[in-house]
Amino acid sequence: MILQTLTLKNYKSYQHFELTFKTGLVGIIGKNGVGKSTLFDAILYCLYGKEEDNKSYVKSQYADEKANVELVLTFELDTHFYTIKREYRGKNLTANAELYKQEVLLAKGVAAVNEEVVKLLKMERETFKRSVFSGQKELTELSQTKGEARKKMIRKMIGIDELDTIQTEINKDIKTLKDQVTGQKNTLHTPENILQYKEVQKQNNQAITQQNNAYNQALAQQQESITQLEKTKTHLQQEKTKYDQYIVLDKKLTKYLGGIETLQTNFSGIKKRKDTIITLNQKTDGLQVEMYHYQHKKIELQNQEHEYTQGVLYNQENIKKIELQKQLDTAQKKATTLQTLLKNQALLKNQNQEINTVLVNQKTELKTQTELLATLEKEEGKIQGNIDDRQTKLDKLQEIGNLSTCPTCTQPLTEVYDQTILHLLQEITTYETKELVTITQQIQQKKETINTLQKEHDNTINQQKEIVAQVTVLLQQQEKQTELTTEIQDLQTQIAEIDIILQPLLRYASFKIDNLEKFRKVITDQETQYKEYNNDIAHIEKESKAIEVDEKDLIERIQKGNTYVDVVKQGIQNLNFTISGYEKLTQEIQNIETQRTDQVELLHTMEIANLQLEQQKKDVTNILIQQEFLQTQINEQQQECQILEELHTIVGNFKTEILERISPVISREASKLFQRITDGKYSQIEVDNDFEFFIHDNGNKYPIYRFSGGEIDLANICLRIAITKAINELSGANTSSYFLAFDEILGSQDEERRNAILVALQYLQEQFTQIYLISHIEGINEQLPNLLEINMSPQGSKARWL
Repeated sequence: MILQTLTLKNYKSYQHFELTFKTGLVGIIGKNGVGKSTLFDAILYCLYGKEEDNKSYVKSQYADEKANVELVLTFELDTHFYTIKREYRGKNLTANAELYKQEVLLAKGVAAVNEEVVKLLKMERETFKRSVFSGQKELTELSQTKGEARKKMIRKMIGIDELDTIQTEINKDIKTLKDQVTGQKNTLHTPENILQYKEVQKQNNQAITQQNNAYNQALAQQQESITQLEKTKTHLQQEKTKYDQYIVLDKKLTKYLGGIETLQTNFSGIKKRKDTIITLNQKTDGLQVEMYHYQHKKIELQNQEHEYTQGVLYNQENIKKIELQKQLDTAQKKATTLQTLLKNQALLKNQNQEINTVLVNQKTELKTQTELLATLEKEEGKIQGNIDDRQTKLDKLQEIGNLSTCPTCTQPLTEVYDQTILHLLQEITTYETKELVTITQQIQQKKETINTLQKEHDNTINQQKEIVAQVTVLLQQQEKQTELTTEIQDLQTQIAEIDIILQPLLRYASFKIDNLEKFRKVITDQETQYKEYNNDIAHIEKESKAIEVDEKDLIERIQKGNTYVDVVKQGIQNLNFTISGYEKLTQEIQNIETQRTDQVELLHTMEIANLQLEQQKKDVTNILIQQEFLQTQINEQQQECQILEELHTIVGNFKTEILERISPVISREASKLFQRITDGKYSQIEVDNDFEFFIHDNGNKYPIYRFSGGEIDLANICLRIAITKAINELSGANTSSYFLAFDEILGSQDEERRNAILVALQYLQEQFTQIYLISHIEGINEQLPNLLEINMSPQGSKARWL
């Protein structure tokens, strides 16, 4: 695979970026944090579509809020050109992807593109990343780690570290199963206990059969009691009906006998009432003559009270007439006074017209003077604008200095600079000391004139207000004159009407109230006796009729009561019912109910006992079933544990086999590269089955840590490249077309070791089409044939080929 172009829009530190990749050894240089490693993050994201960071950090801080994130990568693979487009869209950064071969769409959508890329490159993301990208930490770890740690690192680099996780999980499952088997065995019953449970189960079955027989017998006895109870209840119900009828008749008989006794008692009350009426008759007969004379006196009292009422009415109307005459006199005086005041009304109207004329002239003069003031102020603003314009030009000239060039003609300002400065100062002085002072004085004079006119205008308005107030008062008084005329006429009419009322009442004017009061007292003293007399007469008449009716009613009711008593007695006799027989039958029912309750309790007790036996039987059965289930489960878990132990061995053997397969490949490839880089000084790098590293020197092999730091770094690079080739060989990929990327592998090296590593990378150009070296180290530029410099600008990261 050969990288062709990369385009980034709004991605991380890049706002807009386009790069055409070069072949051979390429150095990507720049300070830390400018976005060098971001380029390879973008390549990895374009290919496999997975961001290692939170996607909220993917969008560039330099991007517009509504802008999308776009990445486009083109590469060559097996003589074909492919293009991958990735996007984050919208506020939620929704991912999208497209894959083209030449210009033909191969896949659309994130999942579809990811799947197609894996097929093309024959590698998953992590395998590709480990085979292409290398950092300083990975290189040093190759030689610094030992034993199982180094094997684990190699397994992770070639992509089989998941097998370690699988083995760990298998061990956890084995331990869990063994713990479960141990726990379940502890819950199993001993064979002796099982025999005891089976004997208990047999005894329970026998007891349940006996208990069921006894229960059926008790149930039959209960049924007999129920039948007998139903028959007795039927008989009792019949007697109950008679009992209810007997109670009703007995209550009626008691009620009728009591009523007859009450009626007979009432006869004595009627006799007393008759005696009272006789006595009251004798009393009223003695008062009859006296009450006749009282009635005539009362008629005379009514005549005297009529004369008194007419006399009172005369006095009231006469008082009204006197009051109205007073009001009439007052109104006539007011009318005379108003007539005098209204003579000044015409004079005030003429004064008001004259003041209106003066106000119009004053308003016109004020408007004229105000317009002149506005014109002067506008002229003042124009002069001040000229001063500000000259001052601005003066400030600008003083800022650029006499050595600058004219922004218009591009000629030096030296010759005309001082003349221009002097001319601008003279103009400013002229404007400020002459024109501006003159116009300011004129504005001040005009303002004083306007103030004087305004005061005169205000005084005139106040005079007009006083006249208007006087006119308003006169108008109100004129309205009052009309009201007074109407009031006088109305009062005269009312007096005339009262005179008409008083004429027929003159004869009652001399009535004496004392004679009326004396006669009224005489009538009042006899009024109570008269009322009592009338009440007695009415009572005698009413009570006499009531006594007659009540006496007749009592006789009829007593006769009816005796008839009802005879009918009820005959009804009780026809029932053929006795209270003692009914109570005996009720007692018999209670005895049967008691017997039945005892039988129900017995059956309930037997049911509980039967349930207890059944529960014991069920418990024992469950224990035996649980014992059998646990034993089966233990056997299955032991078999599963055995299978997992075998699987653990298989996975371990598989890891060992893969490492044994790739160790010769790593030794072979690392040896060829190391021999060439060191010009044949060292013949071989050996990787044994335990992944210990040895370097052959003059026919002898030595551990890698025996050699110098620079030689170890070169050996690490050779081993890392060899591992990459081993990964490609395992995945079936074509190594000759892959690119390599090394990220900051020179950071901790001295100059001699850096030079040795750069020489080694030069040799690698024969095997890899593109080799990229990311570094912030200065001084390596001359040793790299191609240089891409990354810098940070106000618009984000920028790149340029040097």
